[in-house]
Amino acid sequence: MSEQNNTFSVEIPSANALAKERRLPLASFGVIILLFFLPFLEIKCSNGQSLVSATGMNLVFGKSIESPGGGLFGPSEDTPKQRMNTCIWALIALLAAAGGLVVYVMSHKEEAKFGTIAGSIGFVALFILMLTAKSAVTKGALGAGGGDASAMAAQIKVVFKFAYWLALLLFAVAGGLSYLRMKQQEKVG
Repeated sequence: MSEQNNTFSVEIPSANALAKERRLPLASFGVIILLFFLPFLEIKCSNGQSLVSATGMNLVFGKSIESPGGGLFGPSEDTPKQRMNTCIWALIALLAAAGGLVVYVMSHKEEAKFGTIAGSIGFVALFILMLTAKSAVTKGALGAGGGDASAMAAQIKVVFKFAYWLALLLFAVAGGLSYLRMKQQEKVG
């Protein structure tokens, strides 16, 4: 019997090979915009009950929120409604993604530079969005609390969804690859 030597090899592309692919940042910016239509965050009680869910677009344009609970059979006509205001950080991130996409679609000669800037701005804006959302929920719970406000604040948490984390990652990918393209163009030019 002869013994066969089965091998499996995987080639990992070099930084230079990745930098040549202008489709990757272009696709990243495009996917980020699509991700804004999916749930970005959810505010939950410690028992797992969802209080509010918001897509990226809800964060950009605002959203009407019904107070949880309502009547015996769910929200009724007299259930109080509040308005979630526009989140400037979500708006900045969406504009960064749109700007990066436009620059790459138009094949601008400085696309790598603008892609680096757009990716960086978008990443930072989404990171600040996370910090401000957590802070706002904690402050809101502390401001609404009667007896033990700190206990109420500990029971409410913000959960960031897959679309948010993927958008954050794709901003890093688009910005990083654009930076590699920019450095490669500087060496050539």
